[in-house]
Amino acid sequence: MEVICGTDALADYLRHRAPYPMFSKTVNQAHSLGIAAVESYDSIGDSVVLADGRIIAMAQYLAAVENYAKTGYLFQERLAPMRSLRPCADPESVPPGSW
Repeated sequence: MEVICGTDALADYLRHRAPYPMFSKTVNQAHSLGIAAVESYDSIGDSVVLADGRIIAMAQYLAAVENYAKTGYLFQERLAPMRSLRPCADPESVPPGSW
């Protein structure tokens, strides 16, 4: 596990080493506060692309993460459901891009 401290280090991680697609989330919040499903990084626009298609400028995304980061924030690879289980899943409960 990599520990990242500071905005510049986080920006470097997101631009060069983050495991896209991924989830970003707080480590101690409930009710889905501070969670994002991030599909990819766009180097031309220096932005992140969310799973729902929204494009967020890197500076704006970093500011949003900073709002929740004081008590811990996690970036993790986004996993897809097993193909054999897909017929059992409610498509509305699975993040866009996971199928």
